[in-house]
Amino acid sequence: MRAALVSGLIACLFWPQALLAALPDGLAGTWHGTVEVEADEVPVRAVVWAQADGFEVELDLPEVPALRAHFVPSERPRVFEVAAAPRGLFGFFNGGERGNPFDGEPLVWARASGLGIVAYRLTIAGDGGMALLRIVLEPVDGQLQMSVQQRIDADPPSRLEILLEPAG
Repeated sequence: MRAALVSGLIACLFWPQALLAALPDGLAGTWHGTVEVEADEVPVRAVVWAQADGFEVELDLPEVPALRAHFVPSERPRVFEVAAAPRGLFGFFNGGERGNPFDGEPLVWARASGLGIVAYRLTIAGDGGMALLRIVLEPVDGQLQMSVQQRIDADPPSRLEILLEPAG
């Protein structure tokens, strides 16, 4: 009994470190760059940082709604879901829980890839149409490779590849 209790306490102490290990080396940080959109240079920003229970991602891209999410492990290995909002007073102000994609709110999740993470946002429109955003983030020689693919309904996907530099 005592051994089970001790091993359970040790697992609880090291559980956050195991989650941090799920965020590949070289991925955490603030990254920036620019892309050309209609002959203008438009800023791109990515922020990825580890949290005790998962990781946070903030992505600002041109012509795409910003993606901001706190990801926590799901029941499936290497798959992360958006953390539920706190209940009570603070939950009241931000909806109280995850959105429902059948009500037009986006479904957001992430997967651990071999070298980085892949974030997804699926939005289902009232007319049955859909928009899928897929963003791959991988560290490459001190930089961050960002590959963005957006698919709206059955249209050919739009693609963007950019190498971001560390901010600061």
